Amino acid sequence: MARLILIDSGPLGLACSRHGIPLVDQCRNWLAMLEVAGADVLIPSICDFEVRRELLRIRASAKLRNLDLLRSQFGCLDVSQRAWDRAARFWSLVRQGGQPTAGQEDLDVDTVVAGMAATIGQPGDTVIIATTNVRHFARFPGIDARLWQDIT
Repeated sequence: MARLILIDSGPLGLACSRHGIPLVDQCRNWLAMLEVAGADVLIPSICDFEVRRELLRIRASAKLRNLDLLRSQFGCLDVSQRAWDRAARFWSLVRQGGQPTAGQEDLDVDTVVAGMAATIGQPGDTVIIATTNVRHFARFPGIDARLWQDIT
């Protein structure tokens, strides 16, 4: 049984920042601890996109290099058709319930990450989304999302 940890955009962006900032160092140490513990740490490609587009916009070349290093260390998980289909169901469900996680015309990255989490792994695997925004992910049935600091 595998333990799969999907890194959401919040902790991913944090891990791209420079050393010497206590929360950044804590996040980087946490990622190293997960790796040593044998967890499969995965960067959803849509989270890489969300962080990368902003770093490109603000011309943060050092942070972009760090993002590239993280991506080469952990790898990117592409969005499968099954994940897109599940994301569409999640998107519809939260809007029907009056609790959307993004604007009506937005792609809504959270639904896509939730769709990815719902469709990866094998029966018996543990799949956790490491995030800074548990409240949004709690709206999706069957999704285990936790504050990144709470995942050991």
